[in-house]
Amino acid sequence: MTPARRRRSLYTRLMRAFGVYAVLVAVVFGGAAAVFLYIVEDRLFDQQLVDEAEALLTFRQRNDRWPTPRAPHLSVHTDLATLPDDVRAVLTTEPWRREIHGANGRHFHVRTLEVAPSTTRAEAPSAWLVADVSDRLVVRAMRRTLLQTWGAIIVGLLTLALLTAIVLARRVHAPLAAVAEAVAEDDVDVRDVVPASADAEVFVLADALAAARSRVAAHVARERAFTRDASHELRTPLSVMRTSTHQVLADARSCSAPSTRCFCSRATPCPPEPIPRSSDRPSKPPSSNSPTRSTSAG
Repeated sequence: MTPARRRRSLYTRLMRAFGVYAVLVAVVFGGAAAVFLYIVEDRLFDQQLVDEAEALLTFRQRNDRWPTPRAPHLSVHTDLATLPDDVRAVLTTEPWRREIHGANGRHFHVRTLEVAPSTTRAEAPSAWLVADVSDRLVVRAMRRTLLQTWGAIIVGLLTLALLTAIVLARRVHAPLAAVAEAVAEDDVDVRDVVPASADAEVFVLADALAAARSRVAAHVARERAFTRDASHELRTPLSVMRTSTHQVLADARSCSAPSTRCFCSRATPCPPEPIPRSSDRPSKPPSSNSPTRSTSAG
């Protein structure tokens, strides 16, 4: 019989499942929170550009010139050559870009200013409103703090999940372990080892196992009773047959031996004795008192 393969216990599975689930939840929600922060930050910059562009266009229509933006990190460029190098290199090939990552960690947001609606997409806009937000990126500056906070949250959630797993695993695993041990030992009633705090499913399982054990015990008892009765009923006929067989063999050996009297029974009658023939009878010598017959004619 091959040894049984080692199986993982339910307690280990529950602990591992809760641990993996906690780490997965922490990673997913942490990543979602980071993406949310980046999106909110970009939307704030874009909304600032929209508000500033409306004010600049209103001033341009009234005064026929571009004013100076109100925020120091904003600038208006009417010529592509006056744009920062990183922005100009990107807008030359991709004029629709609104967010540009430059060298040395620089970051720009761009919005076109149209005095009159352009008839074609290839037509250059009237001006560009550029926001150099390299020094205003809150999320990027707090990246290390966010990662540390994220790691602390993961550790906290993992600890909480493991504690919860320990409590639930003990509550679920302990009754099942007691039932399994009782079934393996097969010397106690399964229902006696189930604690009162166990769930209803454990009691149903214990009742089913106890009923199955009772049925198996009844079948075994009936089989033992049948075997005992059958052996008792067959013992007497077998003894008689054995005694008769031994007697027959003994009688057969007695009858076949020479100069031995055959003791016969009703089961083995003796063969009839042979009648001796005349030729087999021994000749008697002539007596001396008998007269001799004369051989001569007298």
